[in-house]
Amino acid sequence: MIIEPQPIPEMIKKNSYTNLGDMFRRVGFNIVKRALQSDNFVTGSAGWRLTAEGDFEGSSGTFRGALSGGTISIGSGNSIFKADSNGIYLGNAVFASASFSVSMAGALIASSATITGVINATSGKFGTATNYWSVGATGLTAISASTDVIINYGKTDFTNVDSGFIIGYDYSASKAKVYIGDAINYLNWDGTDFVYTGQSRITLKASTMFEDLTRYPTFGSGSATIDAGLYLRAHTVPTANNYKELLMTMGPSAGILVFADTAFSSFVHMRDIDGGAGDNGNFYIGVSQTSMTVGNGTTMTATQNQYGFKVLKVDGVMTLYATNANGTETTTSVGTISEGDLMLLSAVYTGGKIKFYKNNVLVATHTTNLPSTSQTSQNIGYFFVNNANTAKFYDWVISSYNFEKFAGFA
Repeated sequence: MIIEPQPIPEMIKKNSYTNLGDMFRRVGFNIVKRALQSDNFVTGSAGWRLTAEGDFEGSSGTFRGALSGGTISIGSGNSIFKADSNGIYLGNAVFASASFSVSMAGALIASSATITGVINATSGKFGTATNYWSVGATGLTAISASTDVIINYGKTDFTNVDSGFIIGYDYSASKAKVYIGDAINYLNWDGTDFVYTGQSRITLKASTMFEDLTRYPTFGSGSATIDAGLYLRAHTVPTANNYKELLMTMGPSAGILVFADTAFSSFVHMRDIDGGAGDNGNFYIGVSQTSMTVGNGTTMTATQNQYGFKVLKVDGVMTLYATNANGTETTTSVGTISEGDLMLLSAVYTGGKIKFYKNNVLVATHTTNLPSTSQTSQNIGYFFVNNANTAKFYDWVISSYNFEKFAGFA
């Protein structure tokens, strides 16, 4: 005979739903319909809850393994952070309206950013949707539909009123422009013309190695020849009052050759074939309105509008002078020279003064009797040699001559 085990009524009573709930409550748990929760659980504020559907609510947690899910939401309303199939975003419960978002493709939207490291970009834009600087692989391009697109400091418009710079596209003029400087000193490209003032450099430069003597008019009864070494040799013959002058003349553009803001430099070489008592003569090199008056070696006076250097040779002794004039001459003796001397002579006329240099050393500064006439035809290079009243050879070699017309070069 087989006897089946029979349930004990006391055990059935002890293992009932009610008794299991009592047992869980003894350790701080509650069993409610389709959920297990802490005995202090209050939705949204205290405790924890795990439902039969798999939803969990708690105040915090530590996960030692992977955490996987379809969405994450932190916060409520539009004060929320979310991660879902659109990407990550915050500031709005809707991805497309969020103030910050990163799509699954890596597209970032933010209202501002502070980045202290390197930014590498080959495309993009700075500005609004229709007026912006387009970032390309090789640079920036201004795109404008309704307003200026600029890079600037100090200036806010394409004018010289404010100090600073502005570079970009002027929408009202439909032109690219560049304005740099202030109301007095500025450099502008207005889309059509290039304009500058103040301390800008060089408008005209003329120089020569005397490669072709026929380019320059010569006068006098001496001789001017081109040596095989490409230099000009101006010399007199042993006849009293024999002279030679060579002119580099610019014109007839009225006003272009105002004396101020010009400079010249020249390599000259003195070759005094004769010498001694009674050996007199003179030499001039510089910028001159008109030709020199033939002197006698001791009284050569250059009163016409001019500035440059002159040499007076008296009884074989040669003295070099810095000279300028506007009807009255101002001179400064800058020492004696000897046969065979090679000199770099230069002068700069700007800022209400003329500075004279010998071999790149400042030897004189003149502020009086400065030449001021504006000529339609002016000798930007003038060379004169004369043996005065002596039947002597007087020989000068001019290796090069440079003339510059500029503005603001001090």
